[in-house]
Amino acid sequence: MKDTKKVTKLNYLAPAILMVASRVPYMIIQKVTPETIDPYVSLCLCYGVCLVVVIGMFFLTKKGQNFMLELKKINWTAPALGICLVCMDVSVLLMFRMGWNLSVGSVLLYVLLAIALVIVGAVFYKEKVTLKRLVGIIMCIVGVILISEI
Repeated sequence: MKDTKKVTKLNYLAPAILMVASRVPYMIIQKVTPETIDPYVSLCLCYGVCLVVVIGMFFLTKKGQNFMLELKKINWTAPALGICLVCMDVSVLLMFRMGWNLSVGSVLLYVLLAIALVIVGAVFYKEKVTLKRLVGIIMCIVGVILISEI
């Protein structure tokens, strides 16, 4: 069946807006989490809350669908994503515990991530690395060097 949903500017930008609106408090909360709290215990509670919220969102948005039937469709990507999320959360928490500034640490993480994804996109998905993108990558690397405190 062909998807006939009209893409408007707002629903096109909505995922980016949601990411920024949730990532800003996420980074601040990671920064202010007390060092006396074990990161893994903290993440256990965090993911418990996530579980409740996501299950609630399923039932609010997927009226008439059977949760257990949907759960049976899950493949290796869901647990792999879970492992990635744990590693990402631990890395951010440890980064702040090592004394990184909120702004510098965040910029460093996202610039390095963007560079890595350009490489992955080019190698595995045959995405074109244009001269413009290459200049952008070089500028990102220069920016990381300029703001880095290492």
